[in-house]
Amino acid sequence: MQSTPKFLRNLYNLLLVLWNEDKFLFLAYFISSFLGAILLYIVYFVYKIMIDQVTRGVHIAPSAIFLLIISTYLFFEYLSRFVNFTFNQYYFDYFMRAKLQDALTRIFMDKLASMDFAHLEDGQIRNLIAKVENTYAVRLP
Repeated sequence: MQSTPKFLRNLYNLLLVLWNEDKFLFLAYFISSFLGAILLYIVYFVYKIMIDQVTRGVHIAPSAIFLLIISTYLFFEYLSRFVNFTFNQYYFDYFMRAKLQDALTRIFMDKLASMDFAHLEDGQIRNLIAKVENTYAVRLP
């Protein structure tokens, strides 16, 4: 339980870095995530309606309503996958990672440039700098 406040603080700092880096991309990413979730609920609701129609009229020939339900289901399924995978995972996620990587590199270099030269000659601080430089880029998911 002690790690929860630390996690939330780190999450807040990460979101703040992303917000300061590119507000449009940040908002577009979360709007597309929200839209993808809403579309997924619509897909499942239309799927429920389709199953209800199938169980209600097992012995009846397919009607125009049933075909409309199937086409609506397929449309929303395609739209949901398009928003989730094409926009969210392949486009926005790629650019968010790249922007975050650039922002972290810039923050790291700014901190390094603001350090006193005497600190840079210390072996322990040089080891910490090397460790940070080698791990902050690798830890991005």
